[in-house]
Amino acid sequence: MRASSGISIFLLFAAAVVTGHATAAPSPYSAMQAFLDWHAGQALQNYSNPTDTPRLQSLFADELLCLLRASDRYRELHTKAAPDEKPPYADGDIFLSSAWEPPAIAEIERVTMYGRRATAQVRFTDANGTSWRDRFQLRLDGSAWRVADVDRLAPFHRSDGTLRRETPGSVVESLYREKGGDRPAFRWARDAIKRCEAMH
Repeated sequence: MRASSGISIFLLFAAAVVTGHATAAPSPYSAMQAFLDWHAGQALQNYSNPTDTPRLQSLFADELLCLLRASDRYRELHTKAAPDEKPPYADGDIFLSSAWEPPAIAEIERVTMYGRRATAQVRFTDANGTSWRDRFQLRLDGSAWRVADVDRLAPFHRSDGTLRRETPGSVVESLYREKGGDRPAFRWARDAIKRCEAMH
């Protein structure tokens, strides 16, 4: 059964209040709102911090959270192996199409359900008036909805109406691609990658 919601909600990121309380999201819309509230208060996130585990587990599906934690380890390995180089994931937003200009407003434009899966289309606008849309993939795990992936769609619409194109892509796919390439010292542990793949 397919259902969609055309309800739009405007979220002023600067005014968002983020708490450490983790609650299960009973609908894809509430899961999307919970992610936006959390995202509003984030700088560089340590996904391996035990203190944050309950909240992160309530927000992200197992595979995505596994990959985010693997990226923590990858960043640590990179820093040790090449202290003079900037490590991956050191800054920038890996979840949204705009990695460097944070959104000031988010509008959940549409939520569409497909059984135990759903998509949420969100329109973001930064302080300069540049807007873009990203599509969130959500999954029902047990009785709770969680974010499983983000399709960074681009292109960007500047405030003057012109387009600025970026490279779109899935967050999950990009994390799997970034395994250190031909630099063995930076590669993620193979068993860690297999654990994430098994959660798909």
